[in-house]
Amino acid sequence: MKKIFIILFSLLFVLTGCAKEDIEQNSTDIFSNTEAAEALDGRWLFLPEKAVVIRATATHEKLQADFSGCEHAEINEYAKDIFDTLLSKGCKVYDAKNPYSNKPLTEFKEAKLDTSFAGTAYAYYYVMGDTVYFIKINYYGCGGGKYGNGKTSVVITDETEVLSFLLEE
Repeated sequence: MKKIFIILFSLLFVLTGCAKEDIEQNSTDIFSNTEAAEALDGRWLFLPEKAVVIRATATHEKLQADFSGCEHAEINEYAKDIFDTLLSKGCKVYDAKNPYSNKPLTEFKEAKLDTSFAGTAYAYYYVMGDTVYFIKINYYGCGGGKYGNGKTSVVITDETEVLSFLLEE
């Protein structure tokens, strides 16, 4: 009877340890430097469900999360989720790839990505309060083995000083 109790207790301990580890890995808090993440208001940033975090860097100038584990269709869905999140937060979102247009976007436009794509897939300026932020999603498909094999990088920077004209309407 003691052996069964010890085995059950050990099994419970192992299962509890695994569950705790899974919760930590799936956390939406990807930046350990909370002061820098709050300075750039990046605590809202999330990663795709299947993403495997490679590196997360938080400074007062830039938040950057690098991850793998997503194909181009998942990156398109991820970008749409970010776009929808920004709109739901009341942000005005602008296309950073078209600097001559100063009209806020109201609809998401999907990028044409495939496994050979490498570079900036999505780039937006968004206005939150009195601040203009820049968010860029770089995707590196396999490109015949030359690039990042599905690596994605998301960067947020504060561009208020440069793009304060977006606040004037």
